[in-house]
Amino acid sequence: MKTIFNSLTIALFFILSGMISGFAQESNQDPFNRFQTILGTHNKVSGFGSIINQVSYSNNNQIYSFYSVGLEGGILFNQRTYLGIFGISSLAPSNISKIEFRSGNYEKDIHLVQTGLLLGRKFSPNSAIHLNFSTRVGGGILIRSDRYNDNWNYDNAETAEGVFLISPSLSIEANLFTWMQLHAGGGYTFMTGNQVYGLSPQNDLSLPYLQFGISFGGFR
Repeated sequence: MKTIFNSLTIALFFILSGMISGFAQESNQDPFNRFQTILGTHNKVSGFGSIINQVSYSNNNQIYSFYSVGLEGGILFNQRTYLGIFGISSLAPSNISKIEFRSGNYEKDIHLVQTGLLLGRKFSPNSAIHLNFSTRVGGGILIRSDRYNDNWNYDNAETAEGVFLISPSLSIEANLFTWMQLHAGGGYTFMTGNQVYGLSPQNDLSLPYLQFGISFGGFR
């Protein structure tokens, strides 16, 4: 419980810091501090989709840094606030693997798949370069795969029960066109759940990460 409490405390710190810094930036650029509504007549609604590339880092000597790819997208309100979904998977063969699994030509690797809701806020989105703070909230599963002499054969999926994740991040976005953006930043994934395959989600899979990618949508 202490580990979970500490993880949630750090996550809350990330979220509050991002919101405070972002709102301060927008207040300085908007001296009139305009009142915005969600369903007002001047509200603009658009959508976007992003390709995600992510590198996660671990200090655990049995779990190494690993690379993941995925997609996220959602509905964008007034160019700033957005709500959507995401899906990310580590690539095969993944480096999320316990050393004792390896024996001769027979290997077992663990693949981490994450999915859930995406919440975010863009600050000063009309600027060519601006900040984006987002939080992913959802779940993850661990899938074991077997390999014999470099030929992959997948077992039945075994999942870590009760896995929950929250992943705040802060990134810099660059407007290439009104319909295309580049983004790069970092964050931290806090994960809790039951131990599976000898891995503890809160101890072994709560990791910092770097992320970069490209987005397409109606950003103006």
